[in-house]
Amino acid sequence: MSMNKELVTKSAFAAGTICIATGILYSVVAASGVEYAVPPGILVLGSSIIGGSALIVAGIWQGMIEIGNRGLPLATLSALAGLYTLANLVGTQLPELGGWRAMFYVGLVAGAALFVITTGSLLEDQRARGRSSDGQNA
Repeated sequence: MSMNKELVTKSAFAAGTICIATGILYSVVAASGVEYAVPPGILVLGSSIIGGSALIVAGIWQGMIEIGNRGLPLATLSALAGLYTLANLVGTQLPELGGWRAMFYVGLVAGAALFVITTGSLLEDQRARGRSSDGQNA
């Protein structure tokens, strides 16, 4: 199973965009008079922008590195994807969001998919690194 750089980059971009959109939507919903557990204010919006941007940048970063040397960027992106998935899992438990809760389920799917794709790519990249070092040691 080949997990190419372009798939990881596109998945990171999609998850990052969804993350930012979720923060914006949640801020709008909370400001429209819907009851919420914690006032989102600038903290939730800022966190979603920073988190989404980090997902996008880490996706671009791993795409700039040659196969076999992407361990650090892919491990970083895997950790970010895991945290994004966890944040959306918490978001699904917020009361009084009604149909707006769907945005957290979309983020949950996007984050989980990115995590699976990224960890698969990390394992593949490490195998490629092992194969290239075996060839150099022969």
